[in-house]
Amino acid sequence: MAVGDMKYKFMDLDNNEQEITIPAEVLRKGKRAGMNNRQTIMKYAYDQGFNVEKPKEAEKKTTSKKRTRKPNETKANLINALQESLVAMGEVSVINPERQVQVVIDGVTYEFTLVQKRAPKQ
Repeated sequence: MAVGDMKYKFMDLDNNEQEITIPAEVLRKGKRAGMNNRQTIMKYAYDQGFNVEKPKEAEKKTTSKKRTRKPNETKANLINALQESLVAMGEVSVINPERQVQVVIDGVTYEFTLVQKRAPKQ
């Protein structure tokens, strides 16, 4: 038995006690597939020919939801004002309309990044 392998005892469908050694790599693959240890072990036992129920396929977790970001008009207005005031000094480009402005003066590039601070927790 290698390091990380797991020994597991269970009752098969004929009520016979069985013992199986599950390689650590099988457990890791099961975790990546979204299965818990018991599901992974039963799938492995079934694949190895033990008399156990056929395991159900693991469902993919779809818990991530796309967040929609509201535009921040105050930040956009600040970037516009900064752009307008820097035009006289050099070549100005807005990298991100709510965050970054870049200005090139005499071949040297400068960049401004606007950061909105959160209110302190109380």
